[in-house]
Amino acid sequence: MPAAALSFVCGAIGPGVAADPPGWQLRYVAPNDRSGHAMAYDGARGVTLLIGGAGDEGTWQWTGQAWALQTIPGPGSRTGHAIAYDSDRQVVVLFGGGGLGDTWEWDGSSWWLRATSGPSPRSGQAMAYDAIRQVTVLFGGSVEQYPHENGETWEWDGVAWVLRGVSGPDPRYGHAMAYDASRSVTVLFGGNRSGFQTWEWDGDSWTLRATFGPSAREEHAMVYDSWRQRIVMFGGTRIGPTLGDTWEWDGNLWTQVSAIGPTARWGHAMAFDTARGVTVLFGGFDGGLALADTWAWDGGAWTLRAEQPSLFNSPTFVYEEARGAAIMVGWRGGFPEYPKTWSWDGSSWRAVGVGLAYSDHATAYDIQRQVTVLHGGRQEQYTYGITFEWDGKEWRSRGTSGPGPRFDHAMAYDLRRGVCVLFGGFLDLTDAETGDTWTWDGTTWTQVAVTGPRPRRGHAMAYDRAREVVVLFGGRFSAGPIPTYLDDTWEWDGSAWTQVAGGGPGARADHALAYDAARGVVILHGGSSGPNESWEWNGRRWARRSRTGPQAIGSHVMTYDSNRQRTVLFAPLPTGGGVGTWELSRFLLGDFDEDADVDLTDFVFFQACYNGSNNPPHPSRCPPGIDADLDGDGDVDLADFLIFQQNFTGSL
Repeated sequence: MPAAALSFVCGAIGPGVAADPPGWQLRYVAPNDRSGHAMAYDGARGVTLLIGGAGDEGTWQWTGQAWALQTIPGPGSRTGHAIAYDSDRQVVVLFGGGGLGDTWEWDGSSWWLRATSGPSPRSGQAMAYDAIRQVTVLFGGSVEQYPHENGETWEWDGVAWVLRGVSGPDPRYGHAMAYDASRSVTVLFGGNRSGFQTWEWDGDSWTLRATFGPSAREEHAMVYDSWRQRIVMFGGTRIGPTLGDTWEWDGNLWTQVSAIGPTARWGHAMAFDTARGVTVLFGGFDGGLALADTWAWDGGAWTLRAEQPSLFNSPTFVYEEARGAAIMVGWRGGFPEYPKTWSWDGSSWRAVGVGLAYSDHATAYDIQRQVTVLHGGRQEQYTYGITFEWDGKEWRSRGTSGPGPRFDHAMAYDLRRGVCVLFGGFLDLTDAETGDTWTWDGTTWTQVAVTGPRPRRGHAMAYDRAREVVVLFGGRFSAGPIPTYLDDTWEWDGSAWTQVAGGGPGARADHALAYDAARGVVILHGGSSGPNESWEWNGRRWARRSRTGPQAIGSHVMTYDSNRQRTVLFAPLPTGGGVGTWELSRFLLGDFDEDADVDLTDFVFFQACYNGSNNPPHPSRCPPGIDADLDGDGDVDLADFLIFQQNFTGSL
């Protein structure tokens, strides 16, 4: 059929029906681990606002159920700032942090720079909103001038800052404040000086109310629980161990109300959700690393509301069919660290056990023995060659014999032969990449090949169940000071490697592969030369399916959930300081302009590429980058048009 005849057939096109949205779908998003951030409850919009911390500049909102990133410009990256909610003007007020002296306001949709004069630039100050007098109260902070601690009291009325006094609590930073609406006073506790004192500000003067109760501390967090008319305080640090205690102040006495809940930490932030009657806590620093968990305190107990993995250094991700969950393990670096093993069930993350302090390792799931196998990796400057197995409860060492210490290698489980296949990586012993192939049968490692793909690291592998081969793509090797990236595709049939394709994805490393059993294709996403690209390998050729997927240039991982028939990808967000989890059921074949529909614009592209059976896409008419061979058989013919016709939606 000539290309022109397709215009006539086009009249028969009707909207396709799909059970699930095509393309990558963002399923879960949350702030990454951080400390030094600030939080306040926005009563007008019923959300808790989080801003800044640990080099992140994103604005986040907690709805009581989930986090959402507000992709708008704002105050920029900072730590040690303070925020408070002005309930009369329905804005969140932010001041300082990171040695800055600017004042910003958030109106629910945008940040506005309101002032650059007032208190001197500082960090570690505290703020609270006095609803009776309709002013935001600021005290203290760390300033540039020696001796650095500041003891000023300022008030912001929405127009200008007014210095209210320099007497009262000793100059300090790292303290916390909250406004007690039942008694119309702002309460201050702790700080780096006189950290055991409780003070109150009535709008005219400070009064020392107590020198007993919680131990001296700084970098803790406090809020006012309006439902129970109590000040709630958690955590902090001082000389000695990091603190994890919960206290309440009723205006006369401090009472410790819980020692069970979030792990000990400092530099966290809290806000009281007046709609749901709970204190919300996020993040902090546990003395070793920053945290990324969300907790709620209802006056009787702490409840973990959300948690997610942090940004690991080259983690791994496998789907455990026997347990119906995807398992991720990695290490962020730094000591002390208490790594965790994480599980994704299709809707949320949770920590399911202790992890392993390795990065750049390799894993594969042994379906027959129902264990995840991990080999190698590195920890700081040391490289390891230990093999571990995860049985759903704990990691167990299986020894150090076999491939030896290496990192940046890859593994896949060969179901047909019942072994884990390992290839390549970087060896410290030779200070070079290796090109050896090993198999693990649950008892012994066996070297099965030294020929095949050239030595490399940063490659990816996946097992094609339908064709019973392990597919390998890409990677890099060192040939001098500048690495050389690879774009070759190889397959392992259990006895030998065969190079099977030319063309396809550009040369890259640090990408991810997963086999989609429902559609019988290997999916490639991301990597050093195409961070947003998704490709499919059907055993004959590569086809690019998307150029607008999640940005994944490294530290991302991908696996296939065979029970739910979804490819799952975990990656850092490109902006906002967060992490995201995406899922893919299928691509929208025929959406050549990638605008989420298949319409007449796409038909023009298809028509230009149409060239009939057994012929490649039309060489002169088919636009560069358009892959109209929808069935992957090497030509663009009527079979491809029928797929296009089935997916046609019209402009959406």
